[in-house]
This record gives sequence, structure tokens and C-alpha cells, in this order.
Amino acid sequence: MCRAHSRRIPHFSSKHPLKFLQYGAPEYAHEKCLLCEKKFKKLSNNYDRVYHCDVCNVTICEDYCMAKPPQVSVVSPTTHEHQLHLVPRLVNFICNACGTAGDRSPYFCLQCNFMIHRACIDLPLVININRHNHRISYTSLLGHGNWTCGVCHKKVDGFYGAYSCSKCPSYAVHARCATRKDVWDKVELEGTPEEEEIAPFEVVDENLIKHFIHGHNLRLNKDVCLER
Repeated sequence: MCRAHSRRIPHFSSKHPLKFLQYGAPEYAHEKCLLCEKKFKKLSNNYDRVYHCDVCNVTICEDYCMAKPPQVSVVSPTTHEHQLHLVPRLVNFICNACGTAGDRSPYFCLQCNFMIHRACIDLPLVININRHNHRISYTSLLGHGNWTCGVCHKKVDGFYGAYSCSKCPSYAVHARCATRKDVWDKVELEGTPEEEEIAPFEVVDENLIKHFIHGHNLRLNKDVCLER
């Protein structure tokens, strides 16, 4: 039977079958989908079709979470070493992978007391961003330090996941900032060899270099001081 014509269907987010509502969630319902945080439209002539349980007050969006429901259990080597389990309920938490707050349906590791946003499970491991000259890599823990985000310039909490640069030890970026649409090109570089950097000059000895802009060797003159 087509889902659009089903009156009620079972779903893991509720103990009771969910009812299909063509004209949006009831007024008393939460304004966002329990699983993905999509905010429902409630205009008189523009509703989001949803599935709802009036006993548990659970509302699930039809176009995303019912069409492509999230996995109840997942494994994500990038962000955590153990299997993660979905907790489909309203709960306030801090995501261990990105360090920002969430209020619903995290994935949870019972062994580690680890919680993560659904959107953070597949964070890329190695990326290029348009705010730094080198590749940056995801790390689950920067460690103690005075870290500042290279994108938003706000403090980075070193006890949550973030991105860092192997060539610039003090450089760090929030996970959410690094993966913004205007910062990252959506290309995962894990396993792709990095292009070798070519220095602008060749060192001949401690006082002599060969530079690409000149045909002869250039010698360091320690007796000349240029004033600006």
C-alpha cells in the first residue's frame, strides 16, 4: 500500500504507530522534526506532510526522515571507534565531535558516554579549506591549549573534535566552521597524495641562494639595513 494512503504505520521513534497527517502537525506538537530538526511549515495554505503520534507527541517529517529513515545503529571510524546507537528523543547534549549543543536524537556510545549529532557522524577526515594554505585533518581531541578558530576567530574547546594542520601546530578550526558551504569544497582528500610544495628559492650555502626571479645566485648582505 502506498505510504501516502496509509492511516498508521509502526516506527522506531514511538511505541505507537504514527498517523499520516497531510495538513501538518497539530498545534500542540513540537515545531521541528524529532530526528532532523526540520522546522515545519504551518501556514494556512502551505503545510509540511508529517507522521505523528498523539500519545507520545512525536512528529517525523515525511520528505526526509520517513522517506530515508536514519539507521538505528551505525559505525563511523572517522568520529568514533565503537558502534553508535540512535536515541530518538528530545535531550540536551554537547556533541563530542563538534563541540556544539544539540537538543534531540543524538547517536550515543554506551561504553564511552559519547554523544554526536546525526549530521556529524560522517565528518570528512582530510580536507582543503579556502582559509588556509595547507590541508587540515579531523581529530577527535585537540587537547589542552589556547586554540582559536581560523575561520570564525572564536575559541576552540580542545576537549572536543576539531580540525588541525600538521604543518602549522597552532592552527585549528571548529568542525562546523571547516565544513561550511562557503569554506569547504565538499571534497574528501583522505588517501589522495598531497602535492609537494616547491620553495621559491634553492639554498646554495648559508649566505647564498638561487632564486627563480634572477639568473644568478644571490648573496646575503648583512651590512645593509633597509628602512621602511
